[in-house]
Amino acid sequence: MAFEYRSTFISVADDCPADEAVIPPAEYRGKPTVAAQEFALLHGNDYQHTMSEVLSSIWVERKGGADVSADEREALTAEYFSEGRACFRASPLAKKYGWGFVFDAEGRVALVPSDSPEYATHACDESLDQLMAMRSSRKK
Repeated sequence: MAFEYRSTFISVADDCPADEAVIPPAEYRGKPTVAAQEFALLHGNDYQHTMSEVLSSIWVERKGGADVSADEREALTAEYFSEGRACFRASPLAKKYGWGFVFDAEGRVALVPSDSPEYATHACDESLDQLMAMRSSRKK
């Protein structure tokens, strides 16, 4: 099992180009984008999934396709967790498209638009660990 954030808020990167939350493009060069896949799993499904469930599910789909067998899915999931992986702090949703992430005490995640009152509330909530998404560029 991978590391999970608990009772944590991840705000958008300080160099995020979006002034408000933007739905990511569905495809790039004919393939689904990671941002679109994350968005599809999380939007409207608050606190349904953990970070590792979302990230490993996307990785399995990208490696094995949408119609992988249960055995293939299990093997690909094991392969995914066999080495360290990036977390939602590196997500294009938080780095480029203006979406934050809030995690409950169980590690389940909800997507929060940066231009919403909920985002402002979570950003000031002292009961949550406050983290920022990683910058896209080096700080000058």
